[in-house]
Parts: sequence; structure tokens; C-alpha cells
Amino acid sequence: MPRKVRRKPATGVDRLTNQISLVRLLGFTLGILGITGKLIESSVDTLNRPIFEALSEGYLNISGELIAIAFTVLIVDTLNERREARAEERVEKSRLLHQLASPHNVSAVEACRQLKVLGWLEDGSLSGAYLIGADLTGAKMPKAVMIDGDLNQACLAKANLSYADLEGSIFREADMREAILKETNLEEANLRYSDLSGASLRESNLYKAHLSEANLAGANLVWANLTGAPLSNTRFSRETILPDGSYWEQGTDMKRFTHPEHPDYVFYENRWFQKPEP
Repeated sequence: MPRKVRRKPATGVDRLTNQISLVRLLGFTLGILGITGKLIESSVDTLNRPIFEALSEGYLNISGELIAIAFTVLIVDTLNERREARAEERVEKSRLLHQLASPHNVSAVEACRQLKVLGWLEDGSLSGAYLIGADLTGAKMPKAVMIDGDLNQACLAKANLSYADLEGSIFREADMREAILKETNLEEANLRYSDLSGASLRESNLYKAHLSEANLAGANLVWANLTGAPLSNTRFSRETILPDGSYWEQGTDMKRFTHPEHPDYVFYENRWFQKPEP
């Protein structure tokens, strides 16, 4: 016995789409009628008079109005469609940002992937994002723009944030072990108590970044800009590579990387920061 297929009830989106299609069809129909009237009117001298007189004079007279109405209908319909598309985009973006803050790694990383595909990872949509406690372990976020984001206690271990703009963002107590932060902008970022052990910060901009109590054991800081960065109780190790390519050791004077007035001040310009005028 053939199985009865139940028709899926129309959703609000389906009804809206059908409504838009009908409005557009009406606009095209009015346009065709108006253009047809204008063509007949312009060809009156070549038509047989009896045939022309048989046509409705009223139709010919309103052909111009039909064209105007058609254009108005189509313009209004297009504007409505764009407004609906923007509204749907806002809803989808909000959903993905909420998912990105998930403490479940699979969910958060998938949201990151979708944001990248849609171009929202690099257009500033993440700026000011509230991602406290998010598990973004291994997430691929190169060139991300997330200014003033809040990633307090987030997990970014082995995440790729190369070339990202993270200026002013909060990474307090964040797990950033072995994260890739090559040429990343961390200007005035709050990295206090964060774990950056084994992280690659090569050519990164850490101008005035709060690194007090942070763990930089084994981190690569080659050509990084540490100007103005507080390093109170910051942890280093013999595997930590400093901006000048040397390895940290007990008694290393870190002020030569952070204080421009130091006689042996070392500074490397990068894509985010130029050497200040003396």
C-alpha cells in the first residue's frame, strides 16, 4: 500500500517568499502592460484605423501610469527583500557569536569556521564579543578582527590567531599555551595571569600589553614589540626567546625591551606599530 506523504506546513519564511514572488510578478505584469500600451500608441500611424479604434482608449491613456506603478512596486519589493536579508543576517550573526562563546570545543570551533566562511571573522563583527570561558582550543582564526573582546578564562591553546587585530581585548587567566600569535596586534591587551607558555609571538605588537603575572616560559618573542608592557612577576624560562633573538636567563634586564629611555633600548617595527619619535 502506497505510503501517504504528509505535506510540510508552510513556515513564515515560506509565506514571505511566496508573498514577495507575487508582488514581483505583479510589478512585471504591470510593466509589460504599460510598455505594450506605449508600443501600440507609438505605432498608431502604421495600424489600420478600425483596429486601433477597437482598442480601449483608456488602456492606452494609462500605459504610462502602469509603467510608473510597476517600477514603484519593484523598487519597494527590492527594498523590502534587502531589509529582510539584513534582519536574517543579524539573527544568524548573533547565533554564531553565541555559539562561539560555547565551553564545548566542537561547537565553538564550528562557529568559528562558519564565521570565517561568511566573512564575519575579519570584518569587525567580533569586536566587543563576549567570549568568557569559550573553548577555542585549536581554532583557526588568522586575520580575525576582535578589538576590545572579552576572552577572560577562555581556552585558546594551539589556536591560530596570526595577523589578528586583538587590540584592547581581555585574555586574563586565558589558556594560550602554544598559541600561534605571529604578527598579531595585542596593543593594550590584558594578558595578566594568562598562560602563554610555548606560544609564538614572533613580530607581534605587545605595546602597553598587560603581561604582569603572565607565563611566557618557552615563548618565542623574536622581533616582538614590548614597549611599555608591564612585566611585573612575569614568568620566563631559559627556552624563552627574546625580541633580539637571545634566550632569557636569570638577571636579564627586560627594561631594554620595554623602556624607550633605556640606553640599550631594543625596538623592532612591525605592521602594527612604528617607532615613536624621540
